Amino acid sequence: KIVKKIFKWGGITLVVLLGAMVAIPYFFKDTIKEKVIEMVNKNLKANLSLADVDISLFKSFPKAQITLSDFALVNKEPFVGDTLFAAKHIDVTLSVKDLMAGNYNLLGANVKDASAYIHFNKEGAGNFDIAIPSDTPEEESAPIKLDIQSYNVENLKFTFKMDDGNIFMEIADIYHSGKGNFAEEVLDLDTQTKANLTFAMDKSTFMNRVPITLQALLGIDLKNQKYTFKENKATVNRLDLVFNGFIQLLEEGQRYDLTFSTPTNTFQNFLALIPEEYSKSIENVKTTGNLTLKGFAKGDMVGDKIPTFGLEMFADNATVKYPDLPKTIKDISIDLKVNNATGITNDTKVNLNKFAMRIDQDVFWAKANVSNMLVNPFVDLAAKGTINLANLSQAYPISLDKKLAGILKADIATQLDMKSVETKNYQNIKAQGNLSLAQFVYEGEEFVKPFHIDQLSMAFNPSHIGLSAFDARTGNTDLHLNGTIDNLYGFVFKKEILKGNFNLSSNKLVVNDFMQPPTASSSPATTATSTTTKATQSSTTVSAIKVPAFLDCTLSAKAGTVLYDNLTLSNVSGKLIIKDEKVALENLKTDIFGGNIALAGDVSTKEATPTFDVNLNLSKLNIADAFTQITMLEKIAPIAKVVQGKVNTIIKVKGKLKSDLTPEINTISGDLFASLIDS
Repeated sequence: KIVKKIFKWGGITLVVLLGAMVAIPYFFKDTIKEKVIEMVNKNLKANLSLADVDISLFKSFPKAQITLSDFALVNKEPFVGDTLFAAKHIDVTLSVKDLMAGNYNLLGANVKDASAYIHFNKEGAGNFDIAIPSDTPEEESAPIKLDIQSYNVENLKFTFKMDDGNIFMEIADIYHSGKGNFAEEVLDLDTQTKANLTFAMDKSTFMNRVPITLQALLGIDLKNQKYTFKENKATVNRLDLVFNGFIQLLEEGQRYDLTFSTPTNTFQNFLALIPEEYSKSIENVKTTGNLTLKGFAKGDMVGDKIPTFGLEMFADNATVKYPDLPKTIKDISIDLKVNNATGITNDTKVNLNKFAMRIDQDVFWAKANVSNMLVNPFVDLAAKGTINLANLSQAYPISLDKKLAGILKADIATQLDMKSVETKNYQNIKAQGNLSLAQFVYEGEEFVKPFHIDQLSMAFNPSHIGLSAFDARTGNTDLHLNGTIDNLYGFVFKKEILKGNFNLSSNKLVVNDFMQPPTASSSPATTATSTTTKATQSSTTVSAIKVPAFLDCTLSAKAGTVLYDNLTLSNVSGKLIIKDEKVALENLKTDIFGGNIALAGDVSTKEATPTFDVNLNLSKLNIADAFTQITMLEKIAPIAKVVQGKVNTIIKVKGKLKSDLTPEINTISGDLFASLIDS
């Protein structure tokens, strides 16, 4: 009987327990969801969305598992639209007893497919400051306790953005796990982390998805919020680092006392700092020489104050030889120091005391110092040496689809501050030296035929850059250019418009040498801006041509002969003013068809459909040639086909242009006046 009773009441108890384990989640599910949303809305300046709450007593029995699905915390003003935190799944475990009592003593946590976003605006406010201050004492409530034994983060993306300084950092694909007894005030936490790091500042990307890993045993003092590095090993790309010291959370900041260094000192460590998309595979690269990398951070980060810090990188007489390339980079020397001795961010200094290398007999060196980083960055830069562009691709794995060759020589020095660049006070800029390029050859999709620069010479001075020589050729075209560039510093450092004045001469200029490669089309072959020639139907047409938006320059041009399809223009001269994606033509003249044409007006590619508005003055042109070979004239005055002799004509015409900047005949409008002078 006793055995039967045991089985009877045991069976009844099991059935009731199983029934409770199934039923309890449905009783508590909505309560927990409402409590979470109510707590957020009451205490935080943010909107919470939560798709579902699931409670299971089976998966981790005798613990309960709560799963939050599609959790998102979205900021209100002044960061409206920022998603501070979001997660596809958040799983936490706690005891069934605590769950039923309304206590939240977390025993474990897992986060999957999540994102966190920290954003500082230009006023210095952060989107994470979302707590609503309360003037009344907080009511006593059961606190959330952490007795976590282990936790796991799978596929988290952390983004940091600072509008002041345009700083962007993203740590993506974060996989992190930790094991430790958080029920103890002092514990050792064993962690494993891997992720991809991107860092950019002011439109310059310094790291692009560089892989990082960290295996660390952290000594944690929960009472004092102190985290000490014990056994640890970090890897940035392929560079190994070890850390010593601690980080401690303060009431209003953090305290740092950290040092780091490389456990190994081969020069291959330096290549490991370069993202693999630029350095390519480095497993079989042969290197000689050592590299030293070390640094520290010490002090409190409170308010505007940062810890003092330093970083040193040093290498001397190193070499790099890629296995599939014929040449070796030799005599590599690097002496780089970054430091801050005051804790004031603006006092950070970057000193590249030396960078040097040699390929064959070509030696190049540079040095640079940057100070006054935030208020008004000051740059002191010098570079000197020779670079054979053809040798670069034979010593370093540069991705080049087309041929690149030439000898670049530089001997320049400059001192400048960004405010002088911004305000165009170029008299405050010290610049001197020369740069030359010879025997340059480039083959790329921009040109149908190889583009050769036989000689380019530039002289640097504070107010402008002098272009003393530019002799180039492509196909059957020769170009000779000289002049001044007035805003190179603003163009390079601040993405401003490039200004200049140039003189262009050419013995022979073949327009088709500059056309984009043809693409399949059913449109007819076309010709020059206002003198479209008649041609037969063709299966190809050129790609769209655009006037560069970054140019603001004046070009005085002379050409002995200009060829475009079957038109031969002789003694071409005039002025072109390029600005705001428009070319203004002033007194452009050419001899053609026994007479000459004078042209003035403009061509604009600023809108989606290019336009033109020009005045043509045709003097003593042979009627039969002009009105049969220039399609636009043929369409305007078809009767001219049967007229013989010469004509003086004034035409004011405007309309739309095709992608190759030839007139769209059915959009043309204007006035025409003509007089026969010989019949």
